[in-house]
Amino acid sequence: MANALAVWLYGTRVAVVEQERERLRLHYTPEALERYALGVPLLSLSLPLTPRHYPHGVVRAFLDGLLPEGEPRRAIAADLIGEAKESLDLFGDKAMPLRTVADFILSRDA
Repeated sequence: MANALAVWLYGTRVAVVEQERERLRLHYTPEALERYALGVPLLSLSLPLTPRHYPHGVVRAFLDGLLPEGEPRRAIAADLIGEAKESLDLFGDKAMPLRTVADFILSRDA
């Protein structure tokens, strides 16, 4: 089973980020697809609402954009979990089981 991270927006689980064999992908939930219009930039301009999965490159860029850069990022990773290989690692069980960013929440409750 893939490593998964839920994305919550205003109390609704709107997306799931999965990591399998070090590849990330994101898909919107049926609840998000029912509640919001297709094409709406729900989480990011680079991730408009669609029933299709988003591949590794765009998902990694999205998660990387939520985290600090450079030395602060390395320090957080070292303090929390040692050395993180992927952006998703910084949101892991040992790291940040819950992370609030802007109006949405990232949670291991996938």
